[in-house]
Amino acid sequence: MAESSNPNPEKNMSFNLNAKNSFKTKHSIAALSDSDFNPLGVAMVDVNEKGFEITVRNSLTDAAGNLFLKSSGLNDFHCNTPIINKMINLNEISEILFNTGIKETISVFHLNGSNHLSFILGSAPTKEMSVEFLETDEVLAKFPDVEFSCEAGLKTSTLREMIDQLNKINGLQLVSVNIAESEVTIFVGLEPPWEYEIGDADENFEARLLTEDKQHHAWFESRHVESMKKASILATRFHLRFLTEPSKHVMMRFNLQELGELVFILKAVLIVKNPDRVSLDDDGAPSTEQLARMTSALKG
Repeated sequence: MAESSNPNPEKNMSFNLNAKNSFKTKHSIAALSDSDFNPLGVAMVDVNEKGFEITVRNSLTDAAGNLFLKSSGLNDFHCNTPIINKMINLNEISEILFNTGIKETISVFHLNGSNHLSFILGSAPTKEMSVEFLETDEVLAKFPDVEFSCEAGLKTSTLREMIDQLNKINGLQLVSVNIAESEVTIFVGLEPPWEYEIGDADENFEARLLTEDKQHHAWFESRHVESMKKASILATRFHLRFLTEPSKHVMMRFNLQELGELVFILKAVLIVKNPDRVSLDDDGAPSTEQLARMTSALKG
């Protein structure tokens, strides 16, 4: 991270973040740069006429995170030449952004011919901070286009309560979610599980099934809970989706309204449709047969 001074820069790309969007952006980046989710603190940056994108991947857990800021939601956005697959130290960006006050604006830009992103904070309009692109041939796989079979809209307060329960578990931190037309049920742990249920009688209920199957059930190991906890302050609700592409994954999507979205994809242990066709214990935990399958999947 460096300081520089250039009173008349020729900007290839630039945009401004107002105070509200500055808050959302810096806390989204904090979630993506969490040391458990992103141990190396690196990310890939892409910018084009559609907007500004940051992608993070964890190769050990097959998890991915993506922050997309829409050009239409950014003030004074322009991009002359796309920035493609540039690796950068996300921790350094986070450090700059967290030097801003609650009501402070941020200007972000890339100078023609430069090898860095530049930032100017509203409280110091003459002081330019920059973060160099990393000189490496290694790039991350693009964040995938996804398809999903079902989704449920849940309160982020429920997510935080799930995380609190997960932190009490020594061992496999397994989450089980059943999405049906009229209710969503969440189980955390196995012996016995913590349970949360919401039905269509609740005004906050939201579920959508995209196939003829009446129920969809997924089990996934909930890693990177601190990253999710940081993301949970960005919205009052999030959407949980069971993916068909890429298969055997679940998605957590945080809607940043006009600014864009923050999305995480986590590897699922098992996803089944119409789980009444397979045996479930009375308490909602997987049967011995299913647990064996899940354990095998985790080891694989």
